[in-house]
Amino acid sequence: MDKKGKLLFDPAWGIYDLAVGERIVSVFCGAADKAAFETLPLRPAAKIKPITSDTKTTALQQPYQQVRDCRQKQKGYPILDTVWESLQKDHPGDWLCALEILEILAEQNIKIAMAAGIKLYLKQKMKAEPPLEKLITDGLGLIDQYF
Repeated sequence: MDKKGKLLFDPAWGIYDLAVGERIVSVFCGAADKAAFETLPLRPAAKIKPITSDTKTTALQQPYQQVRDCRQKQKGYPILDTVWESLQKDHPGDWLCALEILEILAEQNIKIAMAAGIKLYLKQKMKAEPPLEKLITDGLGLIDQYF
């Protein structure tokens, strides 16, 4: 019984179920039964500001779109040479698009020399920027595992 005398469990109801865990792995911030508890939808405290991109970020979106087009259409692979050259020249700090190009090359088993060059670039990038090591290693691992 609780403090007010309300019966919480009666053995006649059957087996008492109790969930016991070592830790909480996730939580939900809200009512389990929205119809019973939430009459108004939750609204953010502040308005979301629109994203503004500088010209360099906008220019970097083009190579990503070209790689995406190749991936989705499964054709137009010769453009990947141009995209890779553009990345090296105009966006030397970007590594993710290079990894995506490498994935396509491995999947299609094409442009082996170019793929080797990209892989070398990514390994050098890991050494030069240690915080990127896990991300790049995981990406290369997925490529090696599936292709």
